Amino acid sequence: GYTNMKTQDNNNNNDEDEEEKLRNEYINILRNAKATNSLIVSSPLRRCIETVSLGLFDRINEAKEKIVLHSGLQEMTRNIDGLSLSYEHERPPLSLPMRSLENEFNVDWDSWFDDRVNVERKAGFKSPDRRGDDRMRNFVNWLFQQPQDVVILSGHSLWNRFFFRAYLPKSLDHPGKTQKIANGGVIAVKFHQLKVKPNYTRYALDAKTIFPIVKNFEKKKIKKKKSS
Repeated sequence: GYTNMKTQDNNNNNDEDEEEKLRNEYINILRNAKATNSLIVSSPLRRCIETVSLGLFDRINEAKEKIVLHSGLQEMTRNIDGLSLSYEHERPPLSLPMRSLENEFNVDWDSWFDDRVNVERKAGFKSPDRRGDDRMRNFVNWLFQQPQDVVILSGHSLWNRFFFRAYLPKSLDHPGKTQKIANGGVIAVKFHQLKVKPNYTRYALDAKTIFPIVKNFEKKKIKKKKSS
């Protein structure tokens, strides 16, 4: 997943102390719902919902903050693991590993999720937009209609790569276009809405603001062939 900063400005001059200060600011935003005006949005697929719930458990549990499920974030794949496990406006059932953590977190997960998951933007098993780029554009349009300045997204590797390809300059060679964010990783980036002319809007990621908070992009490991 990554934290999408729509308007917030920070300076990063590559100095290690400044980088650490910036990282701590972002971590505070992730941990503390009161640190800034922020919104949590997740793909409707179970693995994303459970990942962000565990990663931000203290924040969400204390603030009783809503996790918005948005089908525009659904993974761009035809594989079976790209289908949601629930109908329109329903959250998916819990996984067995998640249920096994109830005692550790001292919660009834079904009640916890019922109180904290917003399913208004949750479509059925698949988004009604058949093309992945249509889903992404509709999500981006919705994103900039929200009042929050900071949006925390819990998403998927393919979706993230297509997102960076779509909104970074085409001529720019950046790992976000070809490499996945490491599992459990968090990347911050500023995302801008540009009013080019009346009735014409463009969107752009600011490459200079892409900042690894937890882990980073990771290169695909190449398996070594065994010699016979």
